Amino acid sequence: MFFLGKSTESTQYAALIDISSGSVGVGIIESDHKKPYPKIIYAHRIPMRLDHTAKNGSVESIRRVKESLISSALMLSNEGIRELTNFNRKATVSNLFVTCSSPWAYTIARSIRYEDDQPYKITKSMLDQLVQSAEEEILSTIREHSVIQSQEFQIVEKATVDIAVNDYLVSNPLLLKGAILSLTHIVGLIPKDILETVADIQENLYQNAHIRAHTYMLVIYCVLRDIFPKMHSVCIIDITEEATEFGIIENNLLVENSFIQFGQETLIRQISKETGRPIIDITTDIQDIVSRSPINLDSFKDQIELFEEKLREKITEILERRSLPENIILTSNTASVLFFKGILENTISKCTNTVCAITIIEPTLINKIAYEIDDIRKDIYLSLAARFFHKLNGCAEMDINQTGI
Repeated sequence: MFFLGKSTESTQYAALIDISSGSVGVGIIESDHKKPYPKIIYAHRIPMRLDHTAKNGSVESIRRVKESLISSALMLSNEGIRELTNFNRKATVSNLFVTCSSPWAYTIARSIRYEDDQPYKITKSMLDQLVQSAEEEILSTIREHSVIQSQEFQIVEKATVDIAVNDYLVSNPLLLKGAILSLTHIVGLIPKDILETVADIQENLYQNAHIRAHTYMLVIYCVLRDIFPKMHSVCIIDITEEATEFGIIENNLLVENSFIQFGQETLIRQISKETGRPIIDITTDIQDIVSRSPINLDSFKDQIELFEEKLREKITEILERRSLPENIILTSNTASVLFFKGILENTISKCTNTVCAITIIEPTLINKIAYEIDDIRKDIYLSLAARFFHKLNGCAEMDINQTGI
């Protein structure tokens, strides 16, 4: 069940590893559960040297991810530990906390509902049966998913995030009476090769640290629920280097998670290919556009059509199943996030025939984290991971050495 984590130790130090579609971010945080917010002591992000001609999920693309993961971990164990020692000479890392986003992660949720004509007393056995039914549906989906099967994904988290009696959410349903019992169960998956690399990093660099692995979508879902408890329906959009991920929350439930293989760096390469201009010049132009108000996308109108087309296809696909929530939240590490916000707002407005307004989630908006680093090195994904670890680290934990499908 979804709950706030509790720790026997007041202060813990965790090494963070965030695996994005085209980079690996690493950090070290102090988490004192007597304080409202964690403290980020060190943060750094390294681009992946991806082969953009290789098919996603191929042996070559996974090899490049593992290569970047190892390089980032070595930097973390050198620079990061040095910063930790300067901060507190007695501090030691007790947790290795890993987050992973699309296309290297999948988050699958299923809701199960049981109704009867007459009210009945809810027992643990009933809850266990509903959870089992939800897991069976999820496992069936996993076995039918060709990408998950071909890349040997492993389950890293299982969470029953909501239980409702007569359509009212309750924290403890045992022995309550009702005619309707429902729950939502979430499973997160990450490729086996990536998890084995993380295990090697733990064995060689952090032997006394406990590994925790989560998908990015579960992390942001849990954090948003904690920060915005009255926001019951929301569309989460995350734009990383080579992917754009969508998460749909309806009535507090994560009902959908999908992505397109097209991100901020993909678009910049596309513009460079069509115009023949260097990538650095295009990046500078985009940042110049962002510095003005209002944002004008006309300079790259022709070049962004492919991105808009892929966005339309995904949004239309979602709209065939459900309406898009009015609350739309965007996360991205790019300095040009307003440029991509403009593209998304234009595309979504055309698909829904309504005016679209997107809220950007920034590190300072998440939790007023106390940073021991320069503003330029603040990282939205490490900030989310820090918040999750600090406040919600009991949610969906599993030992990644004991997972499988």
